[in-house]
Amino acid sequence: MKITRFISDQKWLLCFYVALMIFITAVVYADPQSRITLSSLLYLHGIGLLFLLLYLGITYTRQRNYLRTVAYLLDDPHADLVSRLPSAQTGEQEAFFQLIALEHRQRMADINKLEMEKKEWIDFTTSWFHDIKTPIAVARLLLEDTRENVHEQMESLQEELDRIEFQVEQALYYARADEFSKDYFIQEIDLEKLVKATVKSNAKTFIHKQIQIELNCEPPLEVLSDGKWLTFIINQALVNALKYTPNGGKIKISTTEDERAKYLSIWDNGIGIQSEDLNRVFEKGFTGYNGRGQHQKATGMGLFLAKKLAEKLGHHLTITSIWDQYTEVTILFPRLIDFYQPSK
Repeated sequence: MKITRFISDQKWLLCFYVALMIFITAVVYADPQSRITLSSLLYLHGIGLLFLLLYLGITYTRQRNYLRTVAYLLDDPHADLVSRLPSAQTGEQEAFFQLIALEHRQRMADINKLEMEKKEWIDFTTSWFHDIKTPIAVARLLLEDTRENVHEQMESLQEELDRIEFQVEQALYYARADEFSKDYFIQEIDLEKLVKATVKSNAKTFIHKQIQIELNCEPPLEVLSDGKWLTFIINQALVNALKYTPNGGKIKISTTEDERAKYLSIWDNGIGIQSEDLNRVFEKGFTGYNGRGQHQKATGMGLFLAKKLAEKLGHHLTITSIWDQYTEVTILFPRLIDFYQPSK
């Protein structure tokens, strides 16, 4: 720290000292009864100046040592600045230390969040690449095998392309989930119309597995949501129901409502979910017993993503199940509260 900079920082103290000395001198000379001589007055000024210089010298030394330590930390890019800062010497420094520590905690929280999101993205893409290889490999085998019926080959190829499309769509929605606020449009959605469109898009699987569909959307319900994102959530629940329901099984889709909310339920009589897995089905990457058993293609990302998007839309996603009996996924649409309506 340069001495000129230090003096500049102390300019108000020096101005106050000069003003104080002038005031004392003026008071002494203005009092006719004062017996202080000029030499005595100069002696007092000298003593005061000596104490001032002593104070400034000590302060300069402390600040110089303090700033040297700070400069050393700034020159070391690998230093942990916050933990290695010298102890505060004044209340002002203490306040700045607290501000720096708060900013440091916030930045570390942001960094940890980014690292977690990066890890989630790496885990998802790794799993996605693994899943996408299977239908691509099957499609290649179908194209190379000319012994089977061409019509059957085309149907099988179409199924594999549908799987690829589903995986690509899931990856797209996962990538855009954090940018949700920039890509949604809330409007009145006809649940029956949306459900029928979703069922139609999975018609081939229903036919192939000979699964019976029972649709009960009475009374007709409209909900406030985004059509595109809600379609993905419903389709994810329906795809899971189709995956874990055996051939010849049954899926029921129904809507109900009460004073609190409107509900859309997707029920199937498939293999169900074991009780120890039920509380973890919405965790990212969790596949449970079903995913480790005969359905080893499960990635554990579908319900996690559906739950995440539902919460962003203000909906609630719940699941109930009994092993080897049924599974029911319910989307809850809370009613808007009219604060101007008198309570009953």
